[in-house]
Amino acid sequence: MSLFSRRSEESVADSWPSVEEMTPRSREPAPNEVYLVEAEDEERNGRIGKGSRVVGILRFEGSVRIYGEVEGEIHSGDAVIVRRGGRVAAQIHARRVVIEGDATGDVFAHDRVEIGATGRLFGSLVSPRLVIHEGAVFEGRSAVAKPDLGEKPVAGAETEAAPRHEALPLAS
Repeated sequence: MSLFSRRSEESVADSWPSVEEMTPRSREPAPNEVYLVEAEDEERNGRIGKGSRVVGILRFEGSVRIYGEVEGEIHSGDAVIVRRGGRVAAQIHARRVVIEGDATGDVFAHDRVEIGATGRLFGSLVSPRLVIHEGAVFEGRSAVAKPDLGEKPVAGAETEAAPRHEALPLAS
């Protein structure tokens, strides 16, 4: 018996899988499986992915999540969410604004503005509610507005943040 003997054609052909066997088949979900779809996957919502850079006036009927970079203006019928790592240099108009990344510019929210622990906002904001988490950075001006007034501040309700070098530490 030889170490390098030839096999017959039939045995070689039988050892390889057929095309049908190699083709992946889609599996139908079982009736008890539940699939959750995030809001960003709905047709009304947008997403600007990491590594993307968009310049101009952006309009969204629903929400938009920003993981990349945006420069210009953002108008949203629902929420603008600047995720961690996202960078925005724009004027933002939305019902709700959440900043977990970096934002520079004016923010106008009809409902609320939230700056997360990793968020940084440099600019003015107008909103009836403002939430700033511990660790967040906000340098600029803020004004309280009634929800139905949108961008018009309530008289006498304006505040201004002290520059970082002038801020005093809070007593513990």
